[in-house]
Amino acid sequence: MSKQDVIDENPDFAAFCAEFGNSAGIEVLERIADAAWSYDTKREDIQFCQRHQINACNHIYGGRIRYAARWYGFVIESGDRNGTVVMEWGSEDDVSGWFSEPKPTIYSLVPTDDSLGIYRPEMFRVYLQWQKQKWFAEMHSGYNYDRHFAPGCKTEEYWRGAATKKGLKFVTSTERDEVVTRFNSITDAERAEWIQTTEALAAQCAEGAKV
Repeated sequence: MSKQDVIDENPDFAAFCAEFGNSAGIEVLERIADAAWSYDTKREDIQFCQRHQINACNHIYGGRIRYAARWYGFVIESGDRNGTVVMEWGSEDDVSGWFSEPKPTIYSLVPTDDSLGIYRPEMFRVYLQWQKQKWFAEMHSGYNYDRHFAPGCKTEEYWRGAATKKGLKFVTSTERDEVVTRFNSITDAERAEWIQTTEALAAQCAEGAKV
């Protein structure tokens, strides 16, 4: 995201830049970033009231900064995920610098074959038993830990590769719950009907290929 995009994305911050110039907007963002890097809470021109760690490389900061003898409240995300994002900006009377911390996304494991619960329910039950085993818990917690403290391509490559070897993939815990709920809700009659329908379609495709 370019500096101009950062300025234009938030209308309140864009109005500030329109009043004082884009250079002023870039200056205050750089001052916030410099102070946030060390989380310097003793500066007279910037005061932080809250910091939320998304992961080791990305944070959300809330506080206020003084510019042209006036105080401005801000909530800013900073890091390598989205760059710099001005989430809130305005006079300290309008923007307190306090924000509701987002809940962290927890990831879990499900079979890579999305149809496993329909066509091979006995194997899906094996997956449900796997969740009680130590290696499954270690893979689950290891990925979530590394994704938070050491995010990046190497982390994703390592853990996704380990999961693939087990016939698994990482999804959010919410998605995992939906997969299990869907499996538990399927009746034997519904499963048999879906299998029959799929086999019939496969047979039609095979016949069509012969023509």
